Amino acid sequence: MAALFVACASGLPTNYPAVDMKAIGSNVRMPLIGIGTWLYNDSVAAGAVESALSLGYRHVDTALGYKNQRGVGDAIARSGVARDDLFVTTKIPGGLNASATEAALDECLAELQLTYVDLMLIHWPGATELARKEQWLALETWARKGKTRAIGVSHYCKSHVAEVLQVATLPVSL
Repeated sequence: MAALFVACASGLPTNYPAVDMKAIGSNVRMPLIGIGTWLYNDSVAAGAVESALSLGYRHVDTALGYKNQRGVGDAIARSGVARDDLFVTTKIPGGLNASATEAALDECLAELQLTYVDLMLIHWPGATELARKEQWLALETWARKGKTRAIGVSHYCKSHVAEVLQVATLPVSL
C-alpha cells in the first residue's frame, strides 16, 4: 500500500497548499491535499492513514458513517505527528435531532481518540427545513465547547445552505 502513496506524494512539498476558511473565532488553514477513508474498514483505514502520515500528508478525512474512525484514530495515535500539525475532518449523519446530533458528535471524538477535530460536517441534509435548522444549531452548541475549530455541511444544495444561514450564528466554513 505504501507504494501507492509514494506515487501520489512524491512531489508533495513540506508546506503543501492550504486554503483559509472562516472558522470559530479565527480563520483556519485547511490543507488541500489529504487522505480520504471512504469504503475502508478500520484496519484498512489504519494502514492507509499511517502510510499517508508517514509520507507527509497532514489532512485526514473520515465520517461516522464510514465506520472506520477507530482505525483512523489508532493510526493518528501511532503516527508520532503532533496533533497541531494535523487537520482532521469528520462528518455526522444528517437528519438527527439535537440530542442524537450531540451524541454522534461525541462518538466521533471518542472513536478518533481526539479532544477536538478541525472540521466537523453534517454529511447530508435532513428531510425537512426544521430538521436541518435544529441539527445545525445543535452542531453550533457543540462547537462552542471547543470540540471543533470549524463547522460546515456536505452535500447540501443552495436552498439547504440558505436555510442554515437563516439560523447560523457561527460561520458555515464549508
